[in-house]
Amino acid sequence: MKTLTQYREDIRNLMKKASDIDAKATMENRDLLEAELALKNEILDTVEDLTKTVQTMERQDRMSAILDTPQTPLTVEKNHALSVHQVADKNKDSFSSLGQQMAAVFHAGQPGGKVDPRLFNAASGLNETVPSEGGLR
Repeated sequence: MKTLTQYREDIRNLMKKASDIDAKATMENRDLLEAELALKNEILDTVEDLTKTVQTMERQDRMSAILDTPQTPLTVEKNHALSVHQVADKNKDSFSSLGQQMAAVFHAGQPGGKVDPRLFNAASGLNETVPSEGGLR
C-alpha cells in the first residue's frame, strides 16, 4: 500500500497531465478533441478515486492521533467519592475564572453597584495576628 505522500504525488502528476492536455489545445488554438476529452475524464476519475483514498487515510490518522493522546484522568482520594451536589456547591461558592472575579470587583466598586457575595469568601491562612499563619510578630 502506498503512503499518503505517494498518493498526493500521484494526484499532482495526474493533474499535470490534465493541464498539459489543455495547454496543448490552447497552443494549437483549438478545442479539445474527443480522444483528449475521454483521456482527461479518465484522468479526473482516477484523481477523484485517489482523493477519496487520501481523505480516508487522513481521517484514520486524525482518529489515531485523538486516541493516542493521553487523557488526564479524574482522580479522587481513596475511599472518598464526590457527589454531584458537592461539585455544584463548590462551583457556586467560587469564581470560574479570574476575569469573572475581576468583573465582580469592578461592578462592586461602581456607585450603586451590586456586590457579589462570592467576594466575601476570604482566603484562609492569611491571619495577621498568628505568626504561624502568616502574621507578623
